Amino acid sequence: MSEIVLTVPNNRAGAIALDTIRNRGEQRRDYLYLGDLSRFLPGSLLTEYLPQLPAGFHLIEVREEIGDALIRDFLGLHREPDATSGERGHILSAEPNWGFSLCAPPGGSPVLQPAHAMYMAQLQVQQAHAQGNQGACAHIALIDTGADGVAIDDYYDLLDPITYHPGKAAAADAVGHGTALATLIREVAPQCTLTVIRTTDSTTIPLWHLLAGIAMAVIDAQAEILNLSLGLANITGTCTRCGASPTARGFALEYLMKALRRMASHWFPGLQPPTYVAATGNDGSGQGFFLPARYDVSLAVGSVNQKGQRSSFSTYGSYQHSNYVMAPGGEKANGRTTEFPVSDNNDDYCGTSIAAAYASSVLALLRTDDSSADLLQLAAQKVSAASPASVCGSGRIEYS
Repeated sequence: MSEIVLTVPNNRAGAIALDTIRNRGEQRRDYLYLGDLSRFLPGSLLTEYLPQLPAGFHLIEVREEIGDALIRDFLGLHREPDATSGERGHILSAEPNWGFSLCAPPGGSPVLQPAHAMYMAQLQVQQAHAQGNQGACAHIALIDTGADGVAIDDYYDLLDPITYHPGKAAAADAVGHGTALATLIREVAPQCTLTVIRTTDSTTIPLWHLLAGIAMAVIDAQAEILNLSLGLANITGTCTRCGASPTARGFALEYLMKALRRMASHWFPGLQPPTYVAATGNDGSGQGFFLPARYDVSLAVGSVNQKGQRSSFSTYGSYQHSNYVMAPGGEKANGRTTEFPVSDNNDDYCGTSIAAAYASSVLALLRTDDSSADLLQLAAQKVSAASPASVCGSGRIEYS
C-alpha cells in the first residue's frame, strides 16, 4: 500500500471533490480515505485553526499498483473551482506521501567536539552571552526525531496521535539526530524556549507528519523559529507515469508554510511570522536546494567549514534565492569527515542539519535583541563573508 496527500480547497467545490473521492473509495475498495490533517491530532488547536486556511490536507491509502493512475484521475477529474453541484469538484494537488531525509547522519548520544568552540567564536556567540543575551525571548521548535538527555521546555510526539502531547518528561529519541541538534541549540541559546516535535523514529520524515509537525509548531506551540534540518531532492520535470507537473507533485508543503506565515500574526497578535530555517541538502551538487529550503518562504541554510568556505557536501544552486545564508556545518574530504562539532559512538556529525541548528539558535539571540524584526529579513543583514560568494548567498550568519 502507498499513501497520497491531497490539497483541497475549504469551499463547496472542495467538498464535492472529497465526497466523490470517499464514495468511490467505498464502492471500488481500491483506496481508503484516512483523514483530514486538522483532525489528525484530536484535541489540538489544529482542529480550530487549520479549517480557516483557504485549503486543507487529506490523506488516502491506495494499492501500490494504482497510485499513479489515481493521482492522474484526481488531477484530471476535479478541476472545477466554481462547482456547486455534481461530482466534479476541485483538487489543488495530489502527491505521494514523500519521505524527507535528515540532512546529517543519525547516531546515539552526542558529545561536543573542539570544532564547536571554534564555530561559537565565529558566530560571535560569546559577545551575545557577555551582554546577557542567551536567547530568552525566543521560541524555537525543532521538528525532528525527538530529543533525549537535553534540557527542553516542551515535547510533542506525533508518532502517537492519541497522546501526542506527553510533555518534556516523556521526551525520547531512538535515532539521535534531534538530540544532537537540540544540544547545539542549547549551547548557543541556553535560555530560549525549546519545543521538540518528534515526527519520525527513522532517518526519513513522511510529508504527512512534516505537515502536522509544522502546523503544530506554529499553532499549538506558537514558536517563531522552526528548525527544519531535513530535505527532499528537488522534483523536476513531468512525471512519466502519472503526468503530474512538478508543481502538482510538490505543492502541499509550500502551500502550508506560506499560509501559516500569512495567518500566524493574525491568529496570535504580538508574535512575528514564523521563520522556517531549512537545510539546503548534503549532496554537494549545484542543481538547486532540497525542499523545503528551495521555497522562497524559507531561510535556506548551507554549510561552511572553519575557513568560511562552502563545505564540499553543501548543496547549492545557480539561481538567486532571496533568503540564503551559511552557517558552520563541518567538512568532508575523500568520503571522510574531517571537521565536525559533535559526534557519538557511531558517527562524526557534519552536514547542513548542523548548519541549520546553528542558524536557528543565532536567530534566537537576534530575536532577543529585537522583538519586532522579521527574522527572515534580518538574517541576511547579520552576516560575514563566505566563499565563494557566488554560491554562498548573503554570507555566514553571525550575532552582531
